[in-house]
Amino acid sequence: AALVLHAGVDWDWELPAITLTALLCGVALLALGRGDVEPRSIVLGARTRAAVGVALVAVAALSVVGLLGNRALASATTAVDTGSFQAGARDARDAIRWMPWSGEAWQQLGDAQLGLGDRRAARSSLLRAVRKDSGDWSIWFDLGTASRGAPRQAAYARAAALNPLDPNIRILRSAEGDR
Repeated sequence: AALVLHAGVDWDWELPAITLTALLCGVALLALGRGDVEPRSIVLGARTRAAVGVALVAVAALSVVGLLGNRALASATTAVDTGSFQAGARDARDAIRWMPWSGEAWQQLGDAQLGLGDRRAARSSLLRAVRKDSGDWSIWFDLGTASRGAPRQAAYARAAALNPLDPNIRILRSAEGDR
């Protein structure tokens, strides 16, 4: 019932893990409600309880880190998209602190720095983003925007190879060829 009600207001029911978990819980409740199944208690030893407790604390900590990092990243993206480059740079640095593995956080920092007119810092941040996630065409595209000459052409070429259908890449590459 909770899944059905929630599905009416949110999209996460489309995720297989959520739907399967809800269905398995429903099946377990139905099986217990039949009456011919004797519920049994499972007794866990102290070490097992401690291990489960430690695992739950670790999962909770990772969830908090992910939440804080994604919130900072979302704030950085919104700030950069609306032209608030100082706030975007600050929020991107927060995202990098929470998610040092994220290429997207470095990309947002580079975009904010580019918006602030610091092309050199933007290029450095975008190069770090590429090292974190070399398969993201949008990072290569932004790196091309922050670069000049042959490095610009190489970045646009890589972006085009990763996403050949994006019309902006072709437009910018052809405009660069006109210069």
